[in-house]
Amino acid sequence: QVLVLARAWRFKSSPGHQIIKVGLLLGRDKKNTMHKLAFDHAVIYVPNLHKAIRQFTALGFTVRPGGEHSHTHNALIIFNDRSYIELLALKPSWRRWFLLGIAKSGVLDLIANSKSDIGWRVMRWISCKYGPIDWGLRTDNLNSTMACLKEKDAVLLNTSDYQRTTAEGQTARWTMASAKNLDLPFLIKDQTDINLRVPLGNHTQHANGALGIRKITISAENTELAYSNLNALLSLSNKDLKGVNAEVNLQETTIEYKKLSHLADKFILELRYQGREPKLLNCDYPKGTKIWLTPSDSLKN
Repeated sequence: QVLVLARAWRFKSSPGHQIIKVGLLLGRDKKNTMHKLAFDHAVIYVPNLHKAIRQFTALGFTVRPGGEHSHTHNALIIFNDRSYIELLALKPSWRRWFLLGIAKSGVLDLIANSKSDIGWRVMRWISCKYGPIDWGLRTDNLNSTMACLKEKDAVLLNTSDYQRTTAEGQTARWTMASAKNLDLPFLIKDQTDINLRVPLGNHTQHANGALGIRKITISAENTELAYSNLNALLSLSNKDLKGVNAEVNLQETTIEYKKLSHLADKFILELRYQGREPKLLNCDYPKGTKIWLTPSDSLKN
């Protein structure tokens, strides 16, 4: 049985609207193990990485080169709490056009459907339209975190190991896992020092005043089912979240689901920033990407 070792607090901010603040420490009583969950990053898929870097730099972000995978490369917008926005693109080579071709034909999704590991999920990224495509949480104990889902009879994908060569020539390694459910986040456990994958430094200071990810609003066909699945991941009981207007605060980031008809893309981001008025950034590359800057003093406690 999964135990919640740090409480979940319920608040009502308006009629019919709930905010659940989730304790970070979770554990299994039989093995007496615990794990911590934190928001890790949101993925935005872009056609051309260099053009995207110029676009987001013009919006006031400090964009740091991330590194390369086998067929993709990325850039990172990192915040002091180690949450970040990943700009992901296919590398410019003949493989790019081949992958885009099989993605458009539907063959890539067929291949993804045959996968029993996290490839079932990440291969679909290339088939997505450009813009926000996925999001993930970081854990310090992947087995314990996945056990929370297993207790609720979730279909689990096999874990896979990944690595990225950084701009400095070092290799960051991590393990990814997920339930076979696209409404839930993927999970990351670092194998190497997290500073290799998500380094801190002057690049966490942004000219537009952005401080971190305040809220992510995720599209879901069935919000009630999405919240129920999130409950399992966070070891909350179903009674902790009721209705479609609930929110979950995980450390500094609020997680909210909305119906697909209300959102054009996978998610909308709200960033805390050092300003006085909310601002909607003009993210026209890729089109449809919505990022709000919200004054930091409006963060709900």
